[in-house]
Amino acid sequence: GLDEVQEVVEFLCEQPATARFVSRKLALYFIADEPPPALVERMARTFEKSHGTIADMLKTMFLDKDFLAAIDAPVSAKAADASAGKFKDPMQFVVSSLRLAYDGRPFPNFRLVIGWLQQLGEPLYGHVTPDGYALNESAWTSSGQLVKRFEIARAIGSGNAGLFNNDDNTPGPTVGFPVL
Repeated sequence: GLDEVQEVVEFLCEQPATARFVSRKLALYFIADEPPPALVERMARTFEKSHGTIADMLKTMFLDKDFLAAIDAPVSAKAADASAGKFKDPMQFVVSSLRLAYDGRPFPNFRLVIGWLQQLGEPLYGHVTPDGYALNESAWTSSGQLVKRFEIARAIGSGNAGLFNNDDNTPGPTVGFPVL
């Protein structure tokens, strides 16, 4: 029953391997494809001390000197060091581009965005295994992926990109991509 599930979850949270796994995943998401091992270890210790409290782990990470050094590095240093910074996965790329271009303005034609994500290889609810889509740069930097990103950026930057409805509440015109 549910009590057994709770016991299993508590057992897993007490394992050092779980602490390292969760710490590495968080650092991989926020910092770099190869996060500093010392930082991952400090986060794992926080995980163990706090019994898996993610907020405490994030606090450890965000206040750590290795994290602060990674985000404070000048752009030229990040360009020279391939391990510095993070390459955005398709979801982060599309959402952050839309936020930047449209300043949080809501858009009713979300089907176009779903189509973009599908074209970039990260369709909503499309990953068949529970581990989620890849967080590392190499999964998203093929030449075809980059070309598609440029096309989507051009569509977003060209105006409403078909995201906003017309006066009769039908989707607006699409720019370069069909509405699904």
